[in-house]
Amino acid sequence: MTWFLETPRIQMREITFEDEDLLLDLDSDPLVMRYLTKGVPSTQTQIKEALERIHRLHQTYSGKFGVWAAIEVATGEFMGWFLFR
Repeated sequence: MTWFLETPRIQMREITFEDEDLLLDLDSDPLVMRYLTKGVPSTQTQIKEALERIHRLHQTYSGKFGVWAAIEVATGEFMGWFLFR
């Protein structure tokens, strides 16, 4: 795997279509979504549409702009995502 950015605690990599379930799980948490959608979870369709937009961003900007998955180094677990502009 190629990492976009790595710190002692976090590794960031490109979000892929294989991350659909991770994003769905994250966006199903009302505490995560409280400031984004007033607690309303994202649907699977919305996640798929978001992944399509993210993929286009990576293609258009050759990976220099876009959304990146954050992975905890110690556990390898998905923590969330970052948008770099």
